[in-house]
Amino acid sequence: MIINGDPGGNVSFWSKHLMRTDTNDRVEIKEVRGTVAQDLKGALVEMEAIASCSRSQGNFLYQANINPLAHEHLTPEQWMRAVDLLEERMGFTDHQRVVVEHVKNGRQHYHVIWNRVDVESLRVADVGGNYYTHERVARELEQEFGLEKSPRVHGERDGPRRSERPVELWERERGEKSGIDPKAIKAELTEIWRTTPTAEAFVAALDERGYALARGDQREFVVVDSAGDAHSLARRIQGARAADVRERLQDIDKDRLPTVAEAKQTQRARFTDENGFDRSAAAQAWADRPPLPTLELRNADRADAAKLREGQGLEVAQTIREQKGEEFKERREERHAKAQQDHQKKVAAQTREPMDVAHKAFMVLDTATGAVTSVIDFVAGILSSGPPEPPKPPSEQLIAQRRARAAAERMADAYQRGETFSASDLHQLLPTQLKNIHRLGDDYVRQLVDRQDFYRKSTEQERERER
Repeated sequence: MIINGDPGGNVSFWSKHLMRTDTNDRVEIKEVRGTVAQDLKGALVEMEAIASCSRSQGNFLYQANINPLAHEHLTPEQWMRAVDLLEERMGFTDHQRVVVEHVKNGRQHYHVIWNRVDVESLRVADVGGNYYTHERVARELEQEFGLEKSPRVHGERDGPRRSERPVELWERERGEKSGIDPKAIKAELTEIWRTTPTAEAFVAALDERGYALARGDQREFVVVDSAGDAHSLARRIQGARAADVRERLQDIDKDRLPTVAEAKQTQRARFTDENGFDRSAAAQAWADRPPLPTLELRNADRADAAKLREGQGLEVAQTIREQKGEEFKERREERHAKAQQDHQKKVAAQTREPMDVAHKAFMVLDTATGAVTSVIDFVAGILSSGPPEPPKPPSEQLIAQRRARAAAERMADAYQRGETFSASDLHQLLPTQLKNIHRLGDDYVRQLVDRQDFYRKSTEQERERER
């Protein structure tokens, strides 16, 4: 038995994802407990309302899925025993929950969503060490039900270990949007890894296949596909560990590799034509995909459905396919034309002559020396004055963010009055904001002060509505 789970808080996503009938053979809500609403979305909305009074900070849900092996089948009593035991071990006893049964390709599995927030005390249950809890509950249920021991992932020293980490839900969802299957990427990168003798040949083969190697923020090496999505290189090579990748690519100068953001920008430019449309193979395949007969028949009107039941299925299905295919083609052409118009308007707006104030460089007054310099030069002096500060603890980061927000508001006031900025306000900005000013210049400063003005107006409008 395999148990996976993570905290979350996206009501819209889970209410749609758990009720999808296009990716599952059968979907059935088995239990809704602790809420007035007995439907999935209504129950999740109630959980969200209760959690809004707590300190859950958005991650008020916990979604877990329970998966026996393909050849194993549980009784209804065993399924609910598995749900109750996992609930007890996770500390969700008597919390609101929804249990949904999925059958996919003949394999039955359960999804359970709990509200991490206790209704009475508004206490948020701690889910630290949840992966190890999953493993221990799975082993206990296997022994209790007489099931085969599944490969382990976390928390055990004995027993078989799963050879490959499964594709995560967010990876599958991202693949559906981009049209690039993460399993196909893994197969292709594994082939490149095994057929290239040197690190230089491996990097060249990546570029030839449409990938970009980048320097990760948390991982040493990351690949960016043609859709601009980043992947951990070690996770996308079958049988390779992070140490293997590090040893193989040790001759690659990581400092010369682009960052993930730079690689994404390069890939977008590489796979986007002069009109701003994505011309990658994945995007083209997604744009040219034919309409699915199952969706067509599902969206057919009731009269067509009645004809299908009366035995005219093949003829009506062909007619519907042709009709829906023409409608799909017309909608795609309309979207394409609208996208062209929007792109032309965007280009025209960018090339339009800016206002006079845009030509004026932002200046800053150093009260200590009385000197007036440009913001760009002043920020360059701050960044070159010494090594970057080490990461601050979360409490100090929050204080720094508040100070930066207040400084930006004072800069916006000075901008509205036509005055120069104060040097002390620039010193209060976050390091990322200073780097953006140094990289983007006055354009970023203008965006910064305009954003504060927008926040101020929005707050005033909200207060006026409350009155």
